[in-house]
Amino acid sequence: MGECLIIRGGGGTDTSNANATASVVLTGYTCYVDDQLIAGSMPVQTLNQKLGAGGSVTIPAGYYDGSSSVISTSTLAEETAANAASSHILSGYNGWVNGGLVQGSMANWGNTGATLAANGVYWIPAGWHAGAGVVNQSLAIHWGGTYTPNTGNQVMCWAGWYTGGNIVVLGSSALVSGNIKNGVWIFGVLGNFTGWVDNPLWLWNGSTLIMGGASAINKDIGDVVNTLWVYSEDKDGTVYYRQIFDTAGQYNTLKLSWYGHWIVSTRAVQYVEITVSNDANINDWYISGGTDYQFGKSFNGHYNGTFEETVPLNWQRYFNIRVNSRRGWCWVNWIQLWK
Repeated sequence: MGECLIIRGGGGTDTSNANATASVVLTGYTCYVDDQLIAGSMPVQTLNQKLGAGGSVTIPAGYYDGSSSVISTSTLAEETAANAASSHILSGYNGWVNGGLVQGSMANWGNTGATLAANGVYWIPAGWHAGAGVVNQSLAIHWGGTYTPNTGNQVMCWAGWYTGGNIVVLGSSALVSGNIKNGVWIFGVLGNFTGWVDNPLWLWNGSTLIMGGASAINKDIGDVVNTLWVYSEDKDGTVYYRQIFDTAGQYNTLKLSWYGHWIVSTRAVQYVEITVSNDANINDWYISGGTDYQFGKSFNGHYNGTFEETVPLNWQRYFNIRVNSRRGWCWVNWIQLWK
């Protein structure tokens, strides 16, 4: 055991300037401080310990002679066992993985976003996103409606628009072939109707003339001429009555009934004559037989008869009825227009 001896006396060492305390003097040793003998209390320590990953050891206070140690029981690779690759670590950051320092390469996209077109796709790029990016779709919206077909094409929904409601094109149970004129296509349905429509327009019912226009009369003295009726019992010359009608092209068929009576003479010829034209000039139809269409009945010998005729107008605007008689009676019973 060592000993520190401070001798005080004339010409000796002054110990009043020392500041050691027992805790800073190794145990087993003493010293004088300010003429006081101080016995050291600092313990002598030794530490030899093995430490695993994640473990810890507390080094006690005291004096160590340099032979003590704390030894790791694993390698750096073992202590940093992990599975992150560079792409798994955000760019600008790093970390130890299996004993090596790995620099991050993950892209930083922040708050990136996009606006989509109709039926568009936005592929979210690989990397880190800050959480406030937005992908939206801004489209014009058609909220739907009900439409009725007409003679022109109708655009129900425009290119690039989104439909927010049902778009209804009205149909009709009447859209069948039997309701459509023969040979006419309407919305993909081919018509086969060849009959008559109900409620024809009466032009002449035996007493009333409807829709008539200009008229012309040619007769001999003593002949009787009434509307759509001529009488020429004893004359060799022909008498006739003509009437022009303007249908404005709204009808395609004419039907009529007429009566003829022959009295005597092999020279008798009588008939009802129909001409059809787009010409409104009645004088253009003076020639027997007409310009576009003509029919008639003629007969010799003693005869009485009633006839019904059907004439295609083909939607032309004007037609002319000529009632003609030679040595007999001739008149029109009725006239109808059909669509």
